[in-house]
Amino acid sequence: TTLLSWSLVTEMSRQKIPLPDQKLLSFTDNRQDASLQSGHFNDFISTGLLRSALYYALLKTPGNQLKSFEIARRVVEHLNLAEKDYIPDEKVGKYPDPENERALEYYLFTRIIYDLRRAWRLNLPNLEQTGLLRIDYQNLRERCHDDDAFEGLSIFQKRHPDDRFQLIVQILNYFR
Repeated sequence: TTLLSWSLVTEMSRQKIPLPDQKLLSFTDNRQDASLQSGHFNDFISTGLLRSALYYALLKTPGNQLKSFEIARRVVEHLNLAEKDYIPDEKVGKYPDPENERALEYYLFTRIIYDLRRAWRLNLPNLEQTGLLRIDYQNLRERCHDDDAFEGLSIFQKRHPDDRFQLIVQILNYFR
């Protein structure tokens, strides 16, 4: 139902049907099912838009790499939202407010991080699970070759740097 609904709405937009006329009527047997389907559809669409923006932001970045502090800015740039798209009309001033954009960046970064968790979405795996995104830890491989940094840490001290790296990546991935 979600994909069929999304396809119909997208096709109405593609055919340039006026926005007020772009409607989809769905029938269900009770209010609880209708509410559940509506929530699922909204979640599916917002998750898809967010993942798409992240994916294409990465594609347009040199080397296809972003540091964690750059992610939200690039996603906001890719979404190309006007302030009126995410702020209620009565609060939008004559000139854009940089605080609103910072709040949007913070919100989107939080959503992106939460979306990267291995969670309950079995039929909607995240970008990392699908192999479309890989998360690395900057300078970690080089630091694993610094024997002095692991002095006194018995679990790491006697290991080969490549083994240290693999172990630390597993620990970091677990906590992430």
